[in-house]
Amino acid sequence: MKYRNFAILLASSMFMVGAGCSGDAGSESSTNTGDGVVSIPDAFGKSDNYIATNALEFILSGTTSAELPDGFDGLSQDEQQTTLDELILAQTTKITNAAKRHVQDLLRTSNEGVEDEEAKFFIYVKPSYSGGEALDPMVEGNTVTWVFQLEMVGSADLIGLLVEASGDETFQVDIDGEPVEFILEPSPSTDAFPDYKRLFEDDIYDIAIHFGGDYNEERYDIETAKWTVEFLLESGWAHDSVSSFEELKHDSGPFVMPIFVEGRQIEAHVYVYHSDMDDDAEAEQSLLRELVELSVKERDVVIYSGHAGSNAGMILDYHPRYELDDDEFKDLEMSNDYQIWVFDGCNSYRTYVDKLMLNPARTFDNTTAVTTVNTTPFSAGYEVINRFVHWFTFADEAGNHFPVSWNTMLQGINDDFPTVHYGVHGIDNDPKLNPHAAEGFQCRPCSDNTDCGAGGNYCMNYSNGNACGVGCTSDAACGAGFECITVFDDPDLFYVPKQCVATTLTCE
Repeated sequence: MKYRNFAILLASSMFMVGAGCSGDAGSESSTNTGDGVVSIPDAFGKSDNYIATNALEFILSGTTSAELPDGFDGLSQDEQQTTLDELILAQTTKITNAAKRHVQDLLRTSNEGVEDEEAKFFIYVKPSYSGGEALDPMVEGNTVTWVFQLEMVGSADLIGLLVEASGDETFQVDIDGEPVEFILEPSPSTDAFPDYKRLFEDDIYDIAIHFGGDYNEERYDIETAKWTVEFLLESGWAHDSVSSFEELKHDSGPFVMPIFVEGRQIEAHVYVYHSDMDDDAEAEQSLLRELVELSVKERDVVIYSGHAGSNAGMILDYHPRYELDDDEFKDLEMSNDYQIWVFDGCNSYRTYVDKLMLNPARTFDNTTAVTTVNTTPFSAGYEVINRFVHWFTFADEAGNHFPVSWNTMLQGINDDFPTVHYGVHGIDNDPKLNPHAAEGFQCRPCSDNTDCGAGGNYCMNYSNGNACGVGCTSDAACGAGFECITVFDDPDLFYVPKQCVATTLTCE
């Protein structure tokens, strides 16, 4: 007999934290790449598409079974389902813990005795959001059998360690005396661009930053909010009534910067909120909640920067403590439009996105979210928030918006804060080609970069004449006969998208 799939809800634990990638993608940059023709690299045709980060997501899968209790056949259908749910949950808890212990033991040797956040290799295992079920449980005789899937984030070279230890990408663990085989597969996800086209479609691009409260005497939340306001003002963002942090109120409105996309002007808005905006220590902090509710309903990008953790949420204040719990995410009125969420706090990878996706307005068709695997140092707050604002609104000297891919944004952050592991959820549905100007530009004749549409496309010097490339993140997005390659060796131009280039070195 076949029973319904069973959703797995388990508590998980964190192990060691790994080191980051090399390179420096976090410095201030301009898009001064020139308007001339770009040379196709001499190394074209070699393996050029390896994407390395300091963490990857994996799926652990396998088949397992459990023995049914005596009298199972005599139970009602509802009672049978309840019994199956309990059996599957208990067995899956054992499976999760056994898998973590096995990989932890493997990494302990490779980490050479180094533990906690200084360890080179790490894992964090949780049930998979998309496949966190007992798939197709089948009852035969006195046994129920099902396929399990667990989601795991770990060091980028974790599979290499596993292959070295066991000979392939599988391992076996005894659970109650029975062998269970695990198959480890990396996520097929690849780099992409934020869906800027959808973000800009109403000509307003608004970003809301909510700084959570802080219990420390130094009040890092207020210091970070102050630095952000200074960053905006020093970077040319305009505000009619705010020229310093002290003048910022909850109803001050946004900082504004005009940007252009293919000749069309977009107004970029940044709203900054912090816990001292509601200073009534005797009352419920309803204003802070109302500001979040407004943002999730109307803003294109929602950033939370503050204390966080498993099954926590947005801790908006500590004087007194007031929290918008992540269990409440599902009940908030949210926009049905494409949104970017950034949860910049400790361990937000664990539960925040799963809880967010329970909201009926949120799907991975309209949501991309950034989370952290590990604890976040206080020093990260200011740097991370300002870098995201910088990259989300990146423009050339003329104000033309320049698309920057997710990996480019995260590279420098993960390099500078290598134990935190910032990552992106929902990236599969984000565009792999320049979201501003992809259609109709590939191989179009050109004399300089300005002939190739919006920023991010470049005029390439093909053997049969100059023709446009198109900004890309994968070969598959470019189509047959093209590869997505890096065209600049200059490390200062790390932000320039790869380009779709014809493999024949001629454009027809």
